[in-house]
Amino acid sequence: MNEREQLEAIARMPIVLEIPGMREVAVRPTAYLDSSAEHSMDVYASALGGEPRPAVVFVYGFPQPRMARGLKDMECYRSWARLLAASGFVAVTYRYVEPIGDLRLLLGQLRARAADLGIDPARIAIWSCSGNVPVALGALVEEARAGRGLCAAALCYGYMPDDGNAAGSARAAFGFAVPEACSVDDLPPGLPLLVVRAGRDQTPGLNVALDRFVARAIARNLPLTLLNHPTGPHAFDIFDPSESSRAAIRAVVAFLRLRAGLV
Repeated sequence: MNEREQLEAIARMPIVLEIPGMREVAVRPTAYLDSSAEHSMDVYASALGGEPRPAVVFVYGFPQPRMARGLKDMECYRSWARLLAASGFVAVTYRYVEPIGDLRLLLGQLRARAADLGIDPARIAIWSCSGNVPVALGALVEEARAGRGLCAAALCYGYMPDDGNAAGSARAAFGFAVPEACSVDDLPPGLPLLVVRAGRDQTPGLNVALDRFVARAIARNLPLTLLNHPTGPHAFDIFDPSESSRAAIRAVVAFLRLRAGLV
């Protein structure tokens, strides 16, 4: 099986947790730039009344030409979005051409169209994983510097920028985008972060960099929560159908719900 075939096989895999209401979630396809298919987004929401809801945006940094389909159309992202929508959020997945600039456009459109999309613009969080995480970190920095800010971020088994240049390794090995400002020292001081660590992650250097990131964040006294899944492999949410992995997914949802004011 070649790389493209492997990616396509992974693209068909949902996450290992399902909760009531996920299958009833409505999906609204739309565009966030010029009605372009390359800049389309899917907005997931359950029918739970008309009050504006917090949103979670799934952030990507993977080079699109490496895949036949966009990341938003992977079954893991669809099922994550359904899970969060069934948990009280509006969940947003999207296509992009340039990861960093297009995310900026997307966030701007979500705020501009908040009323139409049923979103509370003051409660937008982001979720990101693996090599996509540097783009998410860059967005946290950029949004805070622009005076907008995000309400929380969940960063799962990610390549973290550190002195060993793990994020640079992610870019060199896999082509992931890495913003200039995405280090611990760049992060806004008051933003709640959840860092999810997979204890059995075998990706070279990833946990070393992640542990260093956490230590430096704590040294800065940032509001960081560490969720360590001791037996979890990389991408445990799709590859490890164990109760401990399902518990870790529930903990991610609980963190986002707490920070978005849903509990």
